[in-house]
Amino acid sequence: MQIKFSGIIVEPISLSEAKTWLKMDGIDADDALIAGLITQIRELTEEVSGRALVAKTVEYFEDDYDEIKYGVRLPYPNHNEIIEVKINDIGVNYTKTGLTQFTMYLDYLVTSDLPGINLYIKYTTLGECPAVLKLAMLKEIAQAYEKRGSTTDVAQFSLTSSFINYLSQFKVY
Repeated sequence: MQIKFSGIIVEPISLSEAKTWLKMDGIDADDALIAGLITQIRELTEEVSGRALVAKTVEYFEDDYDEIKYGVRLPYPNHNEIIEVKINDIGVNYTKTGLTQFTMYLDYLVTSDLPGINLYIKYTTLGECPAVLKLAMLKEIAQAYEKRGSTTDVAQFSLTSSFINYLSQFKVY
């Protein structure tokens, strides 16, 4: 399975919200660092929780027949719309179940057990970030900002274990 994201991403936490939380109104020196922390913490939160916290387009690729023959549970709910479904570059019919977590049953796979199946599904997510999760992310941003050391590089940042444990109640898959 491979996943690719695209679309215009509007972070669930704005730079001004984060700066207010950090009590940094009017201080612009670390804006790029804080904006980077917002994005990185949101991406890591999505990865750990399996939730799409921002609206975006998701492209899902799968080439393992055993993973899809009994249905495909699309990652990163809440789903909005399925745009395109193809197997080996040919559009296929499907049945969709679920209100916010779509599972798809592909008509083609019912009669096909052929090697070399390449599934492609393109869909959009609603991007919902619960207020309690947003608050927890602000706390994580503050902790990361305070413990940043003398560098402005956030490339090696990771979530704290307490935040990861907190995220377990939001995990969807």
